[in-house]
Amino acid sequence: MSHRLLPGLAKKCQKVGMLADTTFEFPCRDLFAKTASVVFGISTRKRIHLKALSPLKACPETSKSLSELIAEVLFWPARILLLALLVASPWYYGSVTWQAQTYYLPVAVVIVVLAIAGALLRKEACSNPLVWSLAALLSIALLQTVKLPEWLWQSVSSSAAFERTTKNAELEFLLATRIDPMDTKDTAAEQIKIEETPRTLSIHWVQTQASAAILAVALVCLLSAGVLFRTRNWEVVLLSVLAVSGLAIAVLGLVQSVSWNKWTLLAMPTKTYFATYVSRNSAPQFLAIGLGAVLGLLAWWSGSKSDEADKKYYLRYPAINAIARFRRRLEELVTELDVLSLLGVFSATLLFVAVLAAGSRGGILSCLAAAILTLCVSLGRKRSYARTIGLVTVMACGAMLLLTTLELDSAILNRMNSVNEEAYNLNNGRILVWEMILSQPSCWLPGCGLGNFHFAILPAYQGEPMAWFYHAENIYIEMLAEFGVIGFALGMMGLGWLVLRIRWCVVAGLRAAPTFVATTLTVSAVALQSLVDFSLIIPSVCLPLAALVGCFLGRSYCSDFGNKTARSEHRKKDRDYPDRRTEGRLAIASGGSNAASSVALLVLILFSIWIGTKPLNGFAFAEQLNTQLSMLEKSSRNEHWQGAGQLLESIDLAQVERFADHPEVNLQIARLLQAFAGESFEKALKWPENVTAAQRTTLSEPANIAASFRAKNDSRMLELRNLASQLPQQVEALKRSAVRMAAAASVCSFDWRSGLGVVRSDMNLFALETRARNYARLLQVTGQSASLPASIGAAALLAGEKQVGNRFLHDYLARVPQKVAAIATNFVDQMPPEVPPIEAARELLLLLPNAPLLQVEVAEHFSHLAGRERVSQQLASSIDLQELYAQADVAKVRDPRNSKLWLLVAWLANARGDTKTQLEALANAIDADPMNHAMRFELAKLLLDNGKKPEARQQAERAYRLSPETRLYKEFADQVRLNN
Repeated sequence: MSHRLLPGLAKKCQKVGMLADTTFEFPCRDLFAKTASVVFGISTRKRIHLKALSPLKACPETSKSLSELIAEVLFWPARILLLALLVASPWYYGSVTWQAQTYYLPVAVVIVVLAIAGALLRKEACSNPLVWSLAALLSIALLQTVKLPEWLWQSVSSSAAFERTTKNAELEFLLATRIDPMDTKDTAAEQIKIEETPRTLSIHWVQTQASAAILAVALVCLLSAGVLFRTRNWEVVLLSVLAVSGLAIAVLGLVQSVSWNKWTLLAMPTKTYFATYVSRNSAPQFLAIGLGAVLGLLAWWSGSKSDEADKKYYLRYPAINAIARFRRRLEELVTELDVLSLLGVFSATLLFVAVLAAGSRGGILSCLAAAILTLCVSLGRKRSYARTIGLVTVMACGAMLLLTTLELDSAILNRMNSVNEEAYNLNNGRILVWEMILSQPSCWLPGCGLGNFHFAILPAYQGEPMAWFYHAENIYIEMLAEFGVIGFALGMMGLGWLVLRIRWCVVAGLRAAPTFVATTLTVSAVALQSLVDFSLIIPSVCLPLAALVGCFLGRSYCSDFGNKTARSEHRKKDRDYPDRRTEGRLAIASGGSNAASSVALLVLILFSIWIGTKPLNGFAFAEQLNTQLSMLEKSSRNEHWQGAGQLLESIDLAQVERFADHPEVNLQIARLLQAFAGESFEKALKWPENVTAAQRTTLSEPANIAASFRAKNDSRMLELRNLASQLPQQVEALKRSAVRMAAAASVCSFDWRSGLGVVRSDMNLFALETRARNYARLLQVTGQSASLPASIGAAALLAGEKQVGNRFLHDYLARVPQKVAAIATNFVDQMPPEVPPIEAARELLLLLPNAPLLQVEVAEHFSHLAGRERVSQQLASSIDLQELYAQADVAKVRDPRNSKLWLLVAWLANARGDTKTQLEALANAIDADPMNHAMRFELAKLLLDNGKKPEARQQAERAYRLSPETRLYKEFADQVRLNN
């Protein structure tokens, strides 16, 4: 029947008094009309409600109040802004840079104000237990930045425990710095003090305030999405945006993975970064969001087609066996396929291939587990087995074919092969990091402050020098360390409620709802991968995830969420219960209490963003300075000096004055001042002719220049100080750098960068107590670093602070024995030429750990250096040969193939004239490395010198057989044979 005949039919029915309360619906099967229904909210059915056309009585439920119209007007710009935020957040400049995150704050304020205002007008509830859980965490983060009384801070703060730990080292350094322990006179040229750390629960309160603002933005996405996308049409719009965004990242990432010339949109290493925005550990979590959105859209499209099909006109013949049933299901599956279904399957396959290509082992395993779980709880119904099996088969085959075509399968298999070693054998640095932070109850009982996990773990870091703790976060352990036990419990309560809400949808039979499918996959994948990766805390993951979960929670309260009832039955229920469309909304609304809770949430979010705006902008400004400094460090030396001066002149002084108390800004400006001073010294000073270019570069380092002003009895440092005094402008720049470094160190005592900056710029400006306190803090937070203790110790030695330098280098060499030769050589080279070898050896023994194996290694190394032979002899005379032999015998059990230890024992025995021990050591060395012909040759000569000709002949012939091309071996073997 033509649609143009409907008005006429309605009028005729009204005239005869018939069908006064009848609804006619005609399905619109046009694809473009269906698309319009999703985007613009136009019904896919031509519906005429005759009761509304009756002149006697208007339909009261179809009219909208003025408040609902105003709310809809408010919702439209909020929806547009939120969708724009979600589209921008996955890209690199929208996720990991501080500058991009500053743009989130005003946008989030507008979104949350419009969303809550519209919700209050429509009397809709905004909150749920998950929202209140995150709001509680946000409140804890704000409380962590409140200054506490001294007595309370000493009782509960993790910073107080850190200060108590460093107090003993501070006293030790203070006594070691003074020549006379009873002398309290301070010889500092100027009295610059590092203020005490603010008495807050957070160990870096500025970082906590900035992180709290980003957490507030995530809460805005969760809160607003539940209000703005509560209808079915807007649910589909949100999933479409997330799906398209995920596909764009997936395509770009795959192009980057297979590009022959290692092409990237941004200057990033292709082996560690996927697409353009985050590392390979973060990419799978966002791609899981896109994959969940695509699967949700497939569920929606399949449900839409089944709703429009009138089953009573279909003839179903009974299947008499399993083959017939499978054939019938396959025919139905092929019949129901269309362009959008095929496009959805291809998109899901492409996203899953992108997850594999990202190369994150945790991301691949978590996405696989989440996909299996989603298929089990949402698509594993009895009537959809064939469809589920077909979908999985098509996706698996397509993924394998695409991986093979792109030549990525071997790389992914090699990457996954390493899981065996790390997972099954528990050989993973992440586990060590978790044990370290859990071993510090002073951090996780009260909480160390949001965003301060890396600072809190530094004092407890006990592993080998590596960078595991920079990317080995566990979001749950991080929550425990940053928020404390109470915050961890509140956060897990919100997550537990979300899991229970998903389970309720399963029990209620709402498994085919679009956002249910998307949320189940995404939450499972992100929750599993968050056990080993930190990506949940960056906006590119947390904002889309929060919006998706918020939409799911808001939609789950609506009566049409996941409803698979036939439309004819649904129309009957709507006719019998005209207020059913608002049943879910009214069920959770609570009048005044709902308004009060909404206003409370709004106030909390606005307050968090207000106090976090300035710290966040400060980090953004410091980020710009750091980027420019990094570019200077990569440039040539000539361009470097000019660039530093130009960069100093180009800095916005108004911005510097605005963030005068921001620690990160002070740190970056101090770095720039140090770079300018060092380069100016190298270019402008009139260096003596006997100073080479390499020496000039070394002496121009800010640490050496500052040490020359602290040194007292070193003639070389005195000469460098006299040269530096010729450039008062550069000296003043170094002093200003010290002031800014001290200001940065006063905010967070755990930040080793500012403490090291103080050491590098201390031109006798700080009091002895301040210097000792700084050294003590650095000893705690840089102990396990691969290079920092060596740099700090070297700077202290240059300044004449031998005890302090020896302490840093001694502890460092005990952990990094492979550096012992290089550090010992540098240590001796820095001594004045007039120092006698006995004194040099004595100083070197104080530096070296109490390990004879390390000491004899240094002695053997010095024996090959010109002018250091006497130092080597003095070191060798102080080593106990029997103890050395015993330690080598113990080390043989741990590493039976290490022949180097026995060669050192043989060298010392030769220096002492102990032939017997030397022979035994060489024999043990040959047992450790039987294919080493050179050691056999040395043993043969030693045996021959001691009259053991048969043994010498045997070793000589064996050495010749191992290396027959060596003529010396043949001659020696012949000589031994003739002597026999």
